[in-house]
Amino acid sequence: MPPIFYTEDLALTLTKLNQVVKKKSVSFMHVEPHIYKDYFFTIIQNRLFRYADAIWGPGGYSPNIASYIYHNAEKFKSLNAQYNFCGKGFWGYGINHICDGKESFSHLDVEEIRRDTKLNKHHEPYRQLLVMTFKVEGESLYVSTFSLETVTALVNSNINTRYDLKDFRNARITTRNNKTIIEFIFAGADKAISFQVDDNYYPQYLSGDKLAKHYIETIKKLANDVIEKEKNSLRPRVFDFIKDFTTSIHLLQNQGVNAEFIKKMKEGDTKDESAFRYWFQTAFVMAGYSAEPEPEKGNGRIDLKVSHPSMANKIIEFKGWWNNDKKNIINQLRSYLTDFEQEGYVFMINNKKTGIEEDYKQLIIAEEMNYITGSWSEIVVEPSGYTYFKSEHSFIRKKSIFHFIFSIY
Repeated sequence: MPPIFYTEDLALTLTKLNQVVKKKSVSFMHVEPHIYKDYFFTIIQNRLFRYADAIWGPGGYSPNIASYIYHNAEKFKSLNAQYNFCGKGFWGYGINHICDGKESFSHLDVEEIRRDTKLNKHHEPYRQLLVMTFKVEGESLYVSTFSLETVTALVNSNINTRYDLKDFRNARITTRNNKTIIEFIFAGADKAISFQVDDNYYPQYLSGDKLAKHYIETIKKLANDVIEKEKNSLRPRVFDFIKDFTTSIHLLQNQGVNAEFIKKMKEGDTKDESAFRYWFQTAFVMAGYSAEPEPEKGNGRIDLKVSHPSMANKIIEFKGWWNNDKKNIINQLRSYLTDFEQEGYVFMINNKKTGIEEDYKQLIIAEEMNYITGSWSEIVVEPSGYTYFKSEHSFIRKKSIFHFIFSIY
């Protein structure tokens, strides 16, 4: 007497499975790119029963065979729970004709097995269902191959063979005996990673050639992103001091009172120029520069020397608007600049609740600052709209000074 739990018609089974796993109604105009993972494992189990039908004849196998199939399907699912070969992002699977880039395996499809007139088909290699899965995680492709027996309790596997996406060269679709085969080609792989696309039709999911196209386009995009990132990482960084300086200013403004020294200034009226200097020292070091704070001088001058082999030294003078010494700021900065430094930088801390730009400009263009008439200019940083200023001053040599105003309110 045949067992009663495995003889349902395939189409009816898939219809019932669709009703179980669908989490929302799906119109014919909406197609999910891929089946759910739980649905995938049920499809594999169902395919194992189809193999048993093709080998033994419909309903011609024993309850033991059915038990083996259930066991192997659960084993397959438990391997994913252990090794996560489906992953959490882009993934896919193939059957019958599979290659993990090292070893190739090929068995007849279930309909071909059904048409085979041999006796004792359960001794043929095609009694095993071949499955390959792949997933992309980070910058790697992981490939897993499986052989699931249909006549005994056995699952062989080779799980998560890894390939770097930066070594991806091409992906293509080929056709063999009316079956769609996908190939992923990687530099260094012995063979193309390949698999037959499951040709079962699932109305609410991509399948067949559309699924193959989805696999091809997605792996190409993900690999190209990694390859471009790799190319960019090999390009030497171009150090742009002013860009890095304004980026650091933006970061500090975003921190606001989360920076303890700004919080103390706003809440306790603590005035500390050196705290800004040390903050920017850290920011420049993190950006790849050398940054060296000069010792605090007896007259209160505080500055920071920033250097990199690709550029001349940059000297920054930090000054609080509360500091009466600000009236001599250009001459103080000039004393730091040698003949090898044609530019200087002022970081002015505005502790007032109103703007100081105009008052600051008048201070800079004063006669005692050796200001070159008409040299004052505003420079806007796009797209933020932050504005800093430039002036030129005539000493023994002409020097350009860049001015950055930081308002704490």
